[in-house]
Amino acid sequence: MSLADSLLDDLSDDDLNIEDKSDEKIGLAVSDAARQSTHNINDLLKISDFASIETIESFCPILPKLKTLKERLAESELRENEQKALSSSEQQLLFDANSLITEMNTYFNVLISFIKNNYSKFWPDLFGIVKNPLNYIRVIQSIKFDISSLKGTSSELEFLPKDQILSLTMSSNFLLKLNESIPLTEHLQTLILEACNILLSINETQLDLRGFITRRISKIAPNLTEIVGPIVASQLITTLSLELLCATPACNIPSIGKSSNNSQGFINQCELVKGTPEEFKRQAMRQVSAKVVLAARVDLGASKSGDMDCKLGSKWKEEIKAKLDKLMLPPENVQIKPLPIPVDMKSKKRGGRKFRKMRERLKMSEVEKAQNKMVFGEQ
Repeated sequence: MSLADSLLDDLSDDDLNIEDKSDEKIGLAVSDAARQSTHNINDLLKISDFASIETIESFCPILPKLKTLKERLAESELRENEQKALSSSEQQLLFDANSLITEMNTYFNVLISFIKNNYSKFWPDLFGIVKNPLNYIRVIQSIKFDISSLKGTSSELEFLPKDQILSLTMSSNFLLKLNESIPLTEHLQTLILEACNILLSINETQLDLRGFITRRISKIAPNLTEIVGPIVASQLITTLSLELLCATPACNIPSIGKSSNNSQGFINQCELVKGTPEEFKRQAMRQVSAKVVLAARVDLGASKSGDMDCKLGSKWKEEIKAKLDKLMLPPENVQIKPLPIPVDMKSKKRGGRKFRKMRERLKMSEVEKAQNKMVFGEQ
């Protein structure tokens, strides 16, 4: 073999090795990407070995979306003006925001469950005392994992009612006395505090989104907003648009928003329906659906004429409330009427030949009179 042939063979072997190494790198990158893509927020509640979790953020792919949404909301607030109709960018922003509402609620529920399940090992009674999820998170951020720091630090818990602060103090003293608190690992403590920060970030985005929807929808559909609220109104408008909502029959309104994952429509989330007892929700939904179509038609006509107000929406909302209140009233107690006092006088009888003949025909015979006779003193 010549020297040139041997050099070519060595070169080809090196190329193969380089290709193999590059393939290995690509394979590792793909596997890492696949491993990251399999992270789901619902898997967070199934993991028992928390050492395998680097950060909670890796289970929350919604965070970049929320960051982008907040930036778009801030830009929209800067250029907000008195226009009567939504611009195309704002309408798209409203549509994207509505698609994230359910996802944000899912993340919120899963994260609060993760925090509660793990922090309850350290302080079992905390969630039973502070049942509001946001206050629960703020208490954890204030106390962290040192219950003894609660003594004399009531000023940090001013957002809580006084009775809850007293209950927390008593519970912490009792827990310190019995020494039943299970210490958590430093890594798990970091994960819990990170989950608290993510939850507060999600809640802040929800508040910003609610403010944007409240400001804009009240200008586009004031009567519809007055009846069902800004959230439900924005969901209806971004799903159908105001024009299609006007042409939709009232019987189809309750089914708007239903899906394979959600068995209830948007109308079920409005306060008029949600605050009604279960046995009267069907009637409430029908009445609200009928007024929703009317309000959408009024708002569409007003948007063309430029005369926007919510007088009719307020009037129809009060009518629905009055009808539901009347429907939910308990049945009236039916009073038993006493019999009239008898008149102590001989009843008047009709006279005449016809009446005498009838009495003659119906009078008792002598045999019947004898049967009715009773001997005195015997039973």
